[in-house]
Amino acid sequence: MLRIENLTGGYGRIIAVRDVSLTVGAGELVAVIGRNGAGKSTLLKTISGVQPSYGGSVRLGGQELTRLDPAARVRAGLAHVPEGRQLFGALSVEDNLRLGAHHRSVAEADADIEQQFDMFPVLRERRRSQAGALSGGQQQMLALGRALMAAPRVLMLDEPSMGLAPQLVAQILRIIRTLKERGTTILLVEQNARAALAIADRAYVLETGRVALEGPASDVLQNPRIKDLYLGY
Repeated sequence: MLRIENLTGGYGRIIAVRDVSLTVGAGELVAVIGRNGAGKSTLLKTISGVQPSYGGSVRLGGQELTRLDPAARVRAGLAHVPEGRQLFGALSVEDNLRLGAHHRSVAEADADIEQQFDMFPVLRERRRSQAGALSGGQQQMLALGRALMAAPRVLMLDEPSMGLAPQLVAQILRIIRTLKERGTTILLVEQNARAALAIADRAYVLETGRVALEGPASDVLQNPRIKDLYLGY
């Protein structure tokens, strides 16, 4: 489904991601874990086209995306929920959701918005409220719903648990697991390594912009070095 080969990217002369290769198969949930500054968020930004790539390729279902702009990548089926959610706080919940379907027909958006309200009932209750008035957990649900309105083939999530209370983290992770069970293909970047590995099929460990380890999530979870560096036991 999603194939990244030797991807390099960064900011100006600073290389934050170097020669990263990874794959996400159809219906898989693949986690990328690593310390702060390892390049995780930059990796997703480079895949989505928000940050320019300095080398390598991004392919989705065999289609070359590397030279496409971010909007074209969304149309190709790649949706990115960025760190910090980046909602339009002055717009309503419903308007934020509809923005996710800007490239689709009104009929398609009308049908899908009801699906998002079914998945996130609190958003139906707050559909006329300004996005900026929502709680952190509700805003994360809205960011997820907005991305799903694009009908993506691959959903990329950047630190969805960041800044949330523990009970809300558990709720968001349950939602992500439900999306996976419904067949959504997901690439998850998450600082909470234990939580990410618990729901992922496979995982990649990023260190200083490079892939240091990859494998089934259960194997990565039991790796002594990973336990020591990322899991605290």
